[in-house]
Amino acid sequence: MGTPHKIDSRLSNLIQMNETFTLELIEVLKQNYLDNKLEIGEVNYSEPMEFGAICTIVDSEFENVILHFIHKHTDSGYPYEIVVEMRYLDSPVEWKISIDDYLISKLPEEMISEMESKMDELLEERFN
Repeated sequence: MGTPHKIDSRLSNLIQMNETFTLELIEVLKQNYLDNKLEIGEVNYSEPMEFGAICTIVDSEFENVILHFIHKHTDSGYPYEIVVEMRYLDSPVEWKISIDDYLISKLPEEMISEMESKMDELLEERFN
């Protein structure tokens, strides 16, 4: 086993940082749901078959940091995704995190059930 690329072991620190960051985002979503501050809406992309259920939270009225929790219509991979947009920078940043079953289990069951119901509703609208 090997790599043709140069190695810098400092990059391994990103693994722990990412885990901490992701768990914090899960906690933000959970608390906002429990505080009844999330509304589930619909997101559409450029392709007709790309859509999903979405919850969005922002940091302030200026929307410098935007957190999306998305249940995507997909046939492969993980259907849940967290997207963080940071628009306050000269070079905006967008992080996409695929959410596995372990992380989904940290969110309230009712929240996931509502996301799935919204997705079922969207599928019904598009395919019937």
